Amino acid sequence: MTSIPSTARHEPPPTEPATLVQANAETQRLHQRAWFVLTATISCILLGYRLGFHPIDLWDESRLANNALEMARSGLSLVTTFDGAPDHWNTKPPLLIWLMAICIRLLGANEWAVRLPSVMAAFATGLIMFLFCARHLRKPALGFGSVMLLFLSFGYVTNHGARSGDYDAMLTLGTTSYLISAYLYLHGRAEHRTRWLAVCALGIVLAFMTKTIQGMIFLPALLMYAAYERRLMPMVRSRAVQASVVLVLLVCVGYYIARESVDPGYFAAVKSNDLLGRFNTVLDEHAGGFWWYVLQVDRCFWLVPGLTAAAWLAWRGRGEKRRLAMYLGTLCVFYLVVISLAKTKLPWYPIPIYPLLALLVALCLESIVRHMARAEGRPAAEARRKLAWIYAGLGATALVSNIMIVESRGNESHVLNNFLRGPIIRNSNLNKIVVLHPGYLKSGGDYYVAPSLFYVNQLRHEGFSIVIQPPSKPIPAGYDTIMMCGRTRSEFDGLGALKPIATDEECGLYALAS
Repeated sequence: MTSIPSTARHEPPPTEPATLVQANAETQRLHQRAWFVLTATISCILLGYRLGFHPIDLWDESRLANNALEMARSGLSLVTTFDGAPDHWNTKPPLLIWLMAICIRLLGANEWAVRLPSVMAAFATGLIMFLFCARHLRKPALGFGSVMLLFLSFGYVTNHGARSGDYDAMLTLGTTSYLISAYLYLHGRAEHRTRWLAVCALGIVLAFMTKTIQGMIFLPALLMYAAYERRLMPMVRSRAVQASVVLVLLVCVGYYIARESVDPGYFAAVKSNDLLGRFNTVLDEHAGGFWWYVLQVDRCFWLVPGLTAAAWLAWRGRGEKRRLAMYLGTLCVFYLVVISLAKTKLPWYPIPIYPLLALLVALCLESIVRHMARAEGRPAAEARRKLAWIYAGLGATALVSNIMIVESRGNESHVLNNFLRGPIIRNSNLNKIVVLHPGYLKSGGDYYVAPSLFYVNQLRHEGFSIVIQPPSKPIPAGYDTIMMCGRTRSEFDGLGALKPIATDEECGLYALAS
């Protein structure tokens, strides 16, 4: 009989394959949770840090803030109003105004309430990016890195972006959700296609109800990509796709019909402003050449690197990475060409492609690090550690840079509004107050004081009898207190002797001599 070697008797039993698979799956879940917590934590800090520090900004944020404040007082409606009249200057659908009005009802008329819907939309956009990378690509660290790259785009976070009470963060949530879900519909599991089609349709409706035609710019590029992948005809023949298209059209067309029925003249304003007006003509002197957006490096540093990454990955990449780069690159190039051909140029128009560019840059960065590790014969684990350190650096940079932006932002128009929202007026026990405001339009036009009007309207709601007017206008009868700031105080000589009641370094309340 052959004896068994003694060394074999003491060897541990081999590990079961199922046990290894279960252990690896648990490790992956822990990594995913850790990256998710880190992404959510930094996003919350970055988006919420001193959100109400600066007063309401001029132009769109202040216009929307007044729309929302008036709707919060009068109730939700299809018709947005400004200074009590239907607003045909701001012709966007009222979805964002509804959300802002609800926040004002819950939180009061303040900067947090005005900006919170945008903050929540930006957080949700980052969540979509992270989950796409973590669940579909199985790379949660890549999801974290792409979200941090997005928040390093100055134009995404600041004016008109994630921390502003404007349309573009909500628009970007809609476009990002329907573009990611469309990709998963085309390339994900067949049993999940109905789910992704529903999310895609919902995202299209969200984008339209936020900013109408701008939310639809990606759709031709999406169809072009589907045709390239030989999926267009199966989509056209799909009953589910047909039903989704009909539902989307019913919502979009139905909105215009309903709004026009209660607000005659609205659709004419939409045509001249949103549909073709901005594309065919220069509105409000916002002009620029074809390469104007490419040269706006300070707003989105990742535009040229992102497009370069798409080209490089489409050429050198393999499998999913190459396919995703072609998809995202096609969408970005098409959208950029459309807005570049438009006559009206505004620096926040490219915001919807910022998440796509961030994903492309993160994909390219990962490919470069892994390629260098393989070329040097280093293990894959070392490449993962190096990427983790790079992503951690991106997160720290995003936090520091955005905190610095918040602390440094501010302008002369904030001085008067800081006084209006401050405690001096509320603690003055005064009632009849005239706010002397020179207005924001320097070259003629209507008297426009929307940022200050937001705070004046809130003071009126609190019981103050307060009006706002240019310094050249006579003081209304019965008002014996004026408020003014800066040059208005030094240049004003029509009221005779003024007795200071309460002042700070820039503004003050003054009793009008009888």
